[in-house]
Amino acid sequence: MGLLAYLLPPAWACAAAIALGLTQNNSGVFMSFAGPTSDIRVTGFMVNTVCYFIAVGIGVTLRRRHDAQEAHKRQAIYEQSQQELNRIRNNQYLAKALHDSVTQELSGISLLAWQWEHNGSADAEVRRAMGVMYRDAQAALNHIHEVIGLIDGDRAAHAAEISDDDTSPASIDSVEALRSLVAAEQQSITALGFAGTSTVWADHLTVSKAVRVTLFDLIREIYANIIRHAVPGVDEYMVVVKVSGKRLIITQTNTVAANQTDHPLAEVRHGRGLEAHRASIEQLGGLLRTRRDEDGWFLRAEIPLS
Repeated sequence: MGLLAYLLPPAWACAAAIALGLTQNNSGVFMSFAGPTSDIRVTGFMVNTVCYFIAVGIGVTLRRRHDAQEAHKRQAIYEQSQQELNRIRNNQYLAKALHDSVTQELSGISLLAWQWEHNGSADAEVRRAMGVMYRDAQAALNHIHEVIGLIDGDRAAHAAEISDDDTSPASIDSVEALRSLVAAEQQSITALGFAGTSTVWADHLTVSKAVRVTLFDLIREIYANIIRHAVPGVDEYMVVVKVSGKRLIITQTNTVAANQTDHPLAEVRHGRGLEAHRASIEQLGGLLRTRRDEDGWFLRAEIPLS
């Protein structure tokens, strides 16, 4: 009877309890209670019916508890789906805002630089500088669209692409990929008038895709910081990337003026880049330390190779 009450609506279970009690009217336990003036006799029908209704009550209670738990689960799933929907909508808004805020300007800079690079009447030094600007603007556009793709729904594919479980040699295009990146960044800031050196000390480099992405992004951020904080033709920089045992060590220093208000990019907002890179490096078991004194900036990062 308790199982029927658990599976069926309460009204049906009560009706079944009464019907079953009627069919067993002459069976069950008879109880008699002697009072001072009369005897109370409880028939088998009454005893059976009370027992059946107790079973019904237990079944109904268990059913309602189960229904409450299921309703709680459905509510939690609904709230989670709403949060996911709001996050997707927010990401779509961010992707659109990011696209609309920079792609037109970068496209214009890229096209203008390309025109000057191919302008035969322009000075050779100007054409060379415009060539660097054109390639940098193109690279920035490509990076922006990669970020937009990640924000707008390609995060799972990106996470799979840089999974820490992938440590095969094919995870990185050898040390030459690192040398090429450092050389390209060096060429870009040299064209802007910055003086300094960049060195890669490594014979071979085999790392996971997660380490590669973190390393390459940090190197780009290092050179971007030189542009944002150092003054071309005044400050000098040094970047060293080397393999030391089972760790990759990146050090970077540059001189900085005590007063940054005269810097060409003083009005540009910044300040979150290195903190994000610090978090990524620490997730891999590495560290990132920075220090600023009166006339210099110092950075040291250590990233485990495995």
